[in-house]
Amino acid sequence: MNERKLAEVLEALRTKHDLPALGASVINRGQTLTAVTGFRKAGDPTRATLRDKFHLGSCTKTMTATMIALQVEQGKLRWATSLSEIFPDIALHSDCKAITIEQLLRHRAGMPSPERSYPAGVNWYSLSGSPRQQRRQYLQAVLTRQPDFVPGQRAQYSNTGYVVLGAVLEQLHQQDWEQLARRMLFEPLGMRSAGFGPMASAGKVNQPWQHRVVDGRMSTMDFQNSPRFEPWRGLKLTSFVWGLGSLRSGRHNPTVPKATPQSTSGSQRFASPSVVEVKERSDRTQQAPSRYPNRYNTLAVRRSLYAKAEEC
Repeated sequence: MNERKLAEVLEALRTKHDLPALGASVINRGQTLTAVTGFRKAGDPTRATLRDKFHLGSCTKTMTATMIALQVEQGKLRWATSLSEIFPDIALHSDCKAITIEQLLRHRAGMPSPERSYPAGVNWYSLSGSPRQQRRQYLQAVLTRQPDFVPGQRAQYSNTGYVVLGAVLEQLHQQDWEQLARRMLFEPLGMRSAGFGPMASAGKVNQPWQHRVVDGRMSTMDFQNSPRFEPWRGLKLTSFVWGLGSLRSGRHNPTVPKATPQSTSGSQRFASPSVVEVKERSDRTQQAPSRYPNRYNTLAVRRSLYAKAEEC
């Protein structure tokens, strides 16, 4: 396999499934192959490139989880910290007050399932204010309602829980989640291509566009007015940087050391300063369903990997 062959494979799949573009990174025994094929926008002749930024979607959750883990490492949070401790100024529903950071990370907080990410009664696509203010409005809507089930009782994959975790970070630091992500992750790791929000500028084809299938046909989406729920889905990155930096992480590359939480004065600290990894508990009764595996235990980030990817 080489990059030309990979591009041929991707092009065949793209054509077969009528996709506007398709990109992939394959890492095997230290060799990295990356290819992108297709077009930035359906019906437009502008080709997608290796340097184009693609939305990572819910893989953004691993970034938010890593930022939370750093706060635990620094003693600013505990896995058992409750929402009532973080948000004393919000009139939380009585069943939301005891929800913990760990329950949110592990999708065990009773937060709504993905198809119910947007509470009824609000036009979420007409929100005003900064991204942080929009997330605050979202918190007021979801945390004043009764959870779907008693927190900790079972697992239910949820986008909402990670918006809440992003707001936890903002409350701790009084800074936007986007600023914190740059300071805590992107700048230290040299992830210069990382960004937020829509991939392309309004009305331009300077990056790939979002698409969806409507009545069996591929249709472009105007993502400019989408609510700014970045902690759950909003990161964009080149496929090469994401592939080299993430797929070569601890779980996939045995040469990367594992970070083992160690108890230090009631907080959790990590044994390796160069790796951040949140390890799932071995208690099988607390596992999320295999359909939605825990997202916060799959990311180990290391400076050299991302720096190498950005330099290529």
